Amino acid sequence: SGALKQLEQLIYQTKSGIMVRSKSERMIADFLTEHGIPFRYEAKLVIHGRTYYPDFTILCEDGTLLLWEHFGLMEQDEYFKHACEKIKAYRKKGYIQHTNLICTWEEDLLQAEQLEEILIRFGVEILSGIDIDQGAAA
Repeated sequence: SGALKQLEQLIYQTKSGIMVRSKSERMIADFLTEHGIPFRYEAKLVIHGRTYYPDFTILCEDGTLLLWEHFGLMEQDEYFKHACEKIKAYRKKGYIQHTNLICTWEEDLLQAEQLEEILIRFGVEILSGIDIDQGAAA
C-alpha cells in the first residue's frame, strides 16, 4: 500500500539531490537528469480512490505523461503480487505497458545504454549529457 511505501527509507541520493529507495532508482533518476528529461519521483496518482506512487512520472514534449515503475524485488512473493496489482490499476487508468507505462526489472539496468534504448522506444527525446552542475559557482 502507499502508506507502507511511505514508511520505507529514502536512502540513496541522486546527482540532483533527490532521495530514492534503491541504487537502481538512483541510476534511472541520474540518467533522466543527465539527459534533460523532466520527471517527478513518486508523484501521487489516485486510481478509483486508491493512492499509488509510481517511481517516476515523465513529462513528454507533447504534454503527455509516461509512468515508469522499476520492479527490483520481483523474487519476493508479496512484492510480486503488489506489482501485478499496481500494473492492473495503471491499466484501468489508461497507463499500458509499451504505450505510456515503462516497467523495468533489475536485468534491464545492467548497462546504461539499455535505459536510452527503453526511452527511445517510448518516443522520449534524449539530449546528450547535460552538465547538472552548470549553475553552480566555480
